[in-house]
Amino acid sequence: MCSIFCEELLLYEMAIIWARLVQQIQIGPWILAGSRLDFLFVLKVNSSYFLISFVYILILLLQNLETHDMIYTYRA
Repeated sequence: MCSIFCEELLLYEMAIIWARLVQQIQIGPWILAGSRLDFLFVLKVNSSYFLISFVYILILLLQNLETHDMIYTYRA
């Protein structure tokens, strides 16, 4: 069974992977630059902080996917 520290480290790694994926996504007016996501590397590895940052990354990603779906539907 994974300890709390191990779970937090896994979440942190997932957040970094998401950040790298989102950095490469450019949709419509939204261009996600690396500077916007640099706070992930600055924050301490603390469950409350990086859970907030992970949720923030997911919200950004979902907003961009919704924008992309709307643009795609409009063009179709």
